[in-house]
Amino acid sequence: MKIKKFRVWDTKNKQFLSQSSEYYHIGDITGIPYTLNEILNKLDRFVVQQWTGEYDKNRKPIYEGDIVSSYSAEFINENFEAEIVFIDAGFCELLPCTD
Repeated sequence: MKIKKFRVWDTKNKQFLSQSSEYYHIGDITGIPYTLNEILNKLDRFVVQQWTGEYDKNRKPIYEGDIVSSYSAEFINENFEAEIVFIDAGFCELLPCTD
């Protein structure tokens, strides 16, 4: 079973929250602490993104909402970008990725 990990984007301060063992903090870990349940009650301010269980080529975790670049000779024979989304109980690439 994969470990469920999350990261949280603060839309007000335009930054990811720092995370200690069970709390998320605005700024560094000395900032205001929030539990995940408190964050889930403030979805108008926070965006919660789940880890896909996968890593990029630099061994950085890939989260829901990330934009990934890839190359497919088999399907489209060119580089493409896609957003990682959670659909029907699984993560997938949403094409095309537009800003």
